[in-house]
Order: sequence, then C-alpha cells, then structure tokens
Amino acid sequence: MSILMMVHIFNFAALWVSEDNVHPFLNNLVEYLEGSRVGFLGTLSFLTFCGYLFAAAHRGNTKIGQRFFFINFYPTLPRETFISGFFANCIMTNIWSFAVLQFCVQLFRTYLRGTDIAKIYEVQVKYLIGIGWFY
Repeated sequence: MSILMMVHIFNFAALWVSEDNVHPFLNNLVEYLEGSRVGFLGTLSFLTFCGYLFAAAHRGNTKIGQRFFFINFYPTLPRETFISGFFANCIMTNIWSFAVLQFCVQLFRTYLRGTDIAKIYEVQVKYLIGIGWFY
C-alpha cells in the first residue's frame, strides 16, 4: 500500500510536465472500478487509500508524538497523569486530520470532481485569506 501511494503521489502530485500531471495512476483505477459492474469497489478502494493515509499519520503521531529530536513538547512525568499527553495528541490529531483530508482531495481530485468536498477544498479553502497563503 505504501508503494502504491508513493507511486501515485509522484505521478499525480509531485511530477508535472507542461503544466499537467504525469499520469493519474490511482485515479484511473478508482474511476474504472466505479464505472464497472461492481461500482462499490471504486468507493471502497478510495476509502481504503485515504484510510491508509490517516492510519499512517495516526501511527506516526502516536509513535513519534511531538518529539523533535531530543525535546518533548509535552513532558510526562513518572506516576503522573497522562491527560496532558492525551490532550496534546488530540490537538495534533485535529491539526493533521485537516491536512491529510486536504491531501486526499488533492490526490484524488479527478475522482472527486464536482463533489461537495472538492468544492470546499479546491475553491473555498484555497481562496481564504488566511489559509490560502499556506495552501
């Protein structure tokens, strides 16, 4: 799954030739499955790919946390409550979930064209005054 996502990211998001994507790798697969007799597999595969990105981000957050080299941003002490670490991880989850969802919309924008989520992220969020600069 990691290799498929990396190939799709490089082919569709990272590499550009003449102001166009190199190849819509997983978008073609999802659209083909959506148009076939088993159309639910297109949606299921899209959810699987995006769910994998969410699971990888969650695993990275719980494994590495907010440690930056040797510094912990939320120190937990022995025999102390873990509630401060829990709240810090919840805040980080709220931050990265917005970013991963936006990344999924960017990666599958040909499959999601015309949907509400594409309109929200590709039009409204893209041109907000504060967030548009980071976009």
